[in-house]
Amino acid sequence: MTSKVLISRRYTVDLNPQVEQAVMKALNNIARGYAQKDTSMVLDNYKNDPGVIGIGTGIDEWRVGWDEIKKGIERNMEQADNISIRFTQHSVKSHGTVAWFVASCDINLVVDSAERSLVGRFTGILEKGGEGWKIVQSHLSLPDSRQEEGKSYPSC
Repeated sequence: MTSKVLISRRYTVDLNPQVEQAVMKALNNIARGYAQKDTSMVLDNYKNDPGVIGIGTGIDEWRVGWDEIKKGIERNMEQADNISIRFTQHSVKSHGTVAWFVASCDINLVVDSAERSLVGRFTGILEKGGEGWKIVQSHLSLPDSRQEEGKSYPSC
């Protein structure tokens, strides 16, 4: 059942459990693909489109287009021996054939034989088309550990 939340007289947001389930399936497929180091499994959740955008945590990780998204995913997988992503909380909203999400995640990696644990924030927009819900824009950020709780900026 879809619930609607009135944003303005002309716009409502759908709170649809089926859309939420589809979005979380995509996110969990991405996590599974990274764990298995399966580029195709991750890419299958992105729209194959020259306008698809993926923004990562590195200063050079602004990827536009299917081929650039693929290169970024491949680089991520090449630079880590193990990758584990677990989504810990999320929010999904939609309107028609567009959905957006925000999700917190725990990321555990082995890079250069060293274990690393990170807390990430993953956001994105999906469109529903003939192949189902596909990500058209995503952004992963890592909060700065130097920033104290209650502060707006990290310490130098």
